[in-house]
Amino acid sequence: MKELFSKEEIQLINLLRAAVGKENKTKEWNTDNKDADSVLGMAKRHAVLSLMYDVVQENRLFPDKQQYIEKETKQIILQSYRLLFLTKYVVDILSQQGIRVVVLKGVATASFYPIPELRKSGDIDLLILDKKDLDKLEKVMTDAGFEISKEQHANHHKVFITQEGINIELHSMLAEPFADKRINRAIQQQMEECSGHIMVTDVIGIELPMLDKPYHAYELLLHMLQHFMYAGFGLKLLCDWIMIWRQNWTGEEKEIFVRLVKACGLESFAEALTAVCIKYLDMSSDTFAWRVDENDMTDIMLRELLDSEEFGGSDKNRMVMMSGTGVTAYIREFHHQMHLNFPKAGKCFLLWPVLWVITLVKFLRNNKKVRNTSTKEVLREAKRRSFLMKQLRLFC
Repeated sequence: MKELFSKEEIQLINLLRAAVGKENKTKEWNTDNKDADSVLGMAKRHAVLSLMYDVVQENRLFPDKQQYIEKETKQIILQSYRLLFLTKYVVDILSQQGIRVVVLKGVATASFYPIPELRKSGDIDLLILDKKDLDKLEKVMTDAGFEISKEQHANHHKVFITQEGINIELHSMLAEPFADKRINRAIQQQMEECSGHIMVTDVIGIELPMLDKPYHAYELLLHMLQHFMYAGFGLKLLCDWIMIWRQNWTGEEKEIFVRLVKACGLESFAEALTAVCIKYLDMSSDTFAWRVDENDMTDIMLRELLDSEEFGGSDKNRMVMMSGTGVTAYIREFHHQMHLNFPKAGKCFLLWPVLWVITLVKFLRNNKKVRNTSTKEVLREAKRRSFLMKQLRLFC
């Protein structure tokens, strides 16, 4: 572990293990205060600093940084309350217009934590259960005072913005289409089942519609996969994974989750995440849906997640992961990106040459002007991460 992870990374993992693991938090800590800036900086970039607040306070760690930690944590708490009440407000507005939704991620996932308001969230995600409601969605939201975002980065959701700049994402699918057709077919079928898997949950005194445990865990898995195949994700989503599996699951609920995962061929991805949580974050091995053993990929997976930080923000070259490392993999992914950029026009194969050119120009321009990097470096990083995808046997 020492060779693969730095001293500061080991400290961060130990702190997070105490915060979300199953063992008692009281222990002897070997935290050097001179490492505080590095450890706490990493914790903030992974969006887990507030989760460690109690452990740091109870064990009097980093005494010179107490004021900073408290300030950051209070900010997260205030933000959590704001998002909670705003979520309730939007759900009620849509409900009054006959639009049924469920809350994804965010405050819904926070409900699995002992102290929900300590989990950092940045925006609001809602799933529209009936596609016929999509036509009237924009009018309902704009009439309520929300502005439609000028930048819409995905085809499966529409983004609205509050006056204070909070994004509200209204999804029509559980995840954006992948390059793999098998998982897309499965997601489409499972989307149609969601209406029968809704529960109303109390989140700090506010009742919200959420997916039940099997479908919520499955949606989190898709969310992690989506980020993993693009820029990546960090430690916060691993904490989410631990918390949802700490709930009381019945045998029937676990069977439903297994069915959902197998339909998409994501068993190895779920196992890789769970193995990291068991080995490093003290997740109980008997809580998951099936037995998971540590393997050669466990350390490599944690290394990848540590390097990613929150949603891949650590490296401007991290952009996409492909199902292969050869020329055909690049071509296949490029074609997939064209379809994502032009979902309607892409259905006409006669337009493909023009759409390919536009997609390529956009890709080259964004590398230079937005990401401020070279296309060569982006492709090199994509190849490296695609080899990891092959090792994980994704979509098998």
